[in-house]
Amino acid sequence: MGWNTQFEESLREKKNILFSGDMTSAPKSKGGATEAFYLNENIRDDFAVVELNHYTAYSDWNYHYQQRHGEPFPVPYKFVLGNADPGQLSHDYLIHCQNLMVNIPNTISETSDFLGFLESAPDGSKTFWFTHAKMGSDIVAHYSHMHAIASAALKSSFRSCLKLRPMLEKAGARFEKPEGVPWDIDFSLDKITKDSILSLFPSTRACV
Repeated sequence: MGWNTQFEESLREKKNILFSGDMTSAPKSKGGATEAFYLNENIRDDFAVVELNHYTAYSDWNYHYQQRHGEPFPVPYKFVLGNADPGQLSHDYLIHCQNLMVNIPNTISETSDFLGFLESAPDGSKTFWFTHAKMGSDIVAHYSHMHAIASAALKSSFRSCLKLRPMLEKAGARFEKPEGVPWDIDFSLDKITKDSILSLFPSTRACV
């Protein structure tokens, strides 16, 4: 998906994928900009790479900033995921803020930032897999034979990985509680940290 996607035409023809359009200039002083994709339920049994490209990574301004500070300028962005109502899609409206499920602030300083994969199941449901990988250093969207091989390998690894919820259920964890009673463990996206899962396992010290 890229700059040559015609949003209005895709909206009229009710295409399976809508792209709001490429933004190559988004000064923070003017509120930044938003790029959005909409994938409907007709997309099934598919696996898509989701990657953010830093279009101005090779700009003169960024080069001079790196010469002064010893590192590239960290450009802030937010990655959001949510449920959109296809009946409400228009040029001015894509998704209501109440339907957002993920809102992750981050920064990008390299040419690209690999966000993860979007899986479309055979029934049309969607799952986003967060993972870290590196598939090149392009400042614009690019897909090659190397990307296809890497995607197939990662897809295979996801298919065989153990999911946390069924493992916790087998260990006796319960995912319901009376109203007003705090959770023993909170894995909400705004609460979870890199140590949240590790803290579930008791630490052991080797005896010499």
